[in-house]
Amino acid sequence: MLLSIAIRRLLWAIPSTLGITLIAFLALAQLPASRTSANTARESEARSLPLFFNPDPEDLRVRVKRATDALLGSSEGSAEEEAARQSLVALGGAALPLLLPALDALTPQARSRVASALLGLAERMRLPGSERARARNEAVRFWLQFWETRGDDFRIGTARSRARRLAQYGTEARIKELFELDTFALPALIELLPRRVSAHDLGAARSLVGVLAHVTEQDDRIGGTASVDEAQACLERWRAWWIDAQLGFVALRGYDRIGASALETRFGRWAVRAIAVDVLSEEARRQRIDGLAGPARGTVTLLALGWLLSSAGALALGGWRAMRRGSKLERAAASLTLAPYAATLVVTGAVLVALGTPLVGPTVAASVALALCLLPRGAGSLTTAIGSALGEESAAAAIARGRSRLGAARVHGMRAAAVQHVAASTLALPTALSACFVLERLFGLDGLGTPLVDAVTRGDVGLPMALLIATAAYSTLATAAADVAACLLDPRLLPALTRVGRRV
Repeated sequence: MLLSIAIRRLLWAIPSTLGITLIAFLALAQLPASRTSANTARESEARSLPLFFNPDPEDLRVRVKRATDALLGSSEGSAEEEAARQSLVALGGAALPLLLPALDALTPQARSRVASALLGLAERMRLPGSERARARNEAVRFWLQFWETRGDDFRIGTARSRARRLAQYGTEARIKELFELDTFALPALIELLPRRVSAHDLGAARSLVGVLAHVTEQDDRIGGTASVDEAQACLERWRAWWIDAQLGFVALRGYDRIGASALETRFGRWAVRAIAVDVLSEEARRQRIDGLAGPARGTVTLLALGWLLSSAGALALGGWRAMRRGSKLERAAASLTLAPYAATLVVTGAVLVALGTPLVGPTVAASVALALCLLPRGAGSLTTAIGSALGEESAAAAIARGRSRLGAARVHGMRAAAVQHVAASTLALPTALSACFVLERLFGLDGLGTPLVDAVTRGDVGLPMALLIATAAYSTLATAAADVAACLLDPRLLPALTRVGRRV
């Protein structure tokens, strides 16, 4: 029966964590965009996407049509014409299977303008006789002849075969073969990038990245003297770039469009990047761990000290209040316990910054502030549990036989108190974690609060989302563990917890 309780609680982890993730991303998506120049263009494009569902994802087909319409709709020599020309050249060889067969459907003047706009592409592809494309009256004939003789090469199988030969041999002839496919070969090249580069395949990785850099006109290559770690970092940058740029070089078909409706969104891009780069990438994981290991230790230390102090105080105070239930002294103690909670964490922390830090140091003072804010909930639950236990017939009989109220509380109330404290502690820890971030700022401690605030300031949702998902997963797992622990400590709770829809 305990196993069924745990499984039922864990099954709720999937929908609850997903729901919290979506709500949290919706809130964090309202953060201002990063102002760093390196990411402005990428973030600007990402923020223009819908949040969770894209009814009309812009694939290669849409972008080719838009660039062509912009070119033909602009006046010759205008800035709009130049921008459209650059867009077509950037789409590159991937656009040719859509663009060249459609030339015959255009008017002679429009056909000439489109063919002339591809001059930069012909030069980048290093096609023989590309100088003919400079003359407008020859450009159309040049591209039609190219497609007649080379059109069959623009197939996925051909691109993959050429990419494999390049990785195996790395000769100039193999490089030239891929230059002639240009961006059409991007998916095949990305597929062949080694997940974890080694000294053995460093040369193949260098050749593949060299072609990627050439066809996309990005200066991000693996140098001749680059180390394995530098090469790995370069490959991760290319994978991250492909997550954002992929749809611009691929024409969607059938079910791919349904998937793109979910993935080509702000949430979809973040999720894919988080899994493909931050989770699967060893280099990114190492950077994250190295950057957050020290702050995480500080936050865990503060959280653990605060929880231990609050637990010890709650046990002592809760037992004492339960034995003096209803007295004026007990009511005064309850009011005094609530004072730090009512004064808010910031006020309590500010007082201890001034009074406690010079005496015991910032870490202990911050732990005391955290304990004072957690104490009312723990003491209240323990008071109720021990008081209820002392009111039972067995405890009353023990007191009547001469046992002290303290002894009766220890014998008859500790089990109930342990159940209540386990349940209260598991649910209070996420709140305590948030309190830790505030106290770290107040006391100037090195913890996760500082990188979290920096991430929010930059508009980076990665770290806040990771903490929220981890907290949601912890809450679900902790609730399941608390239920199982409660049943082990007090088997009388088992029938109530096994009823669907009922919890203690």
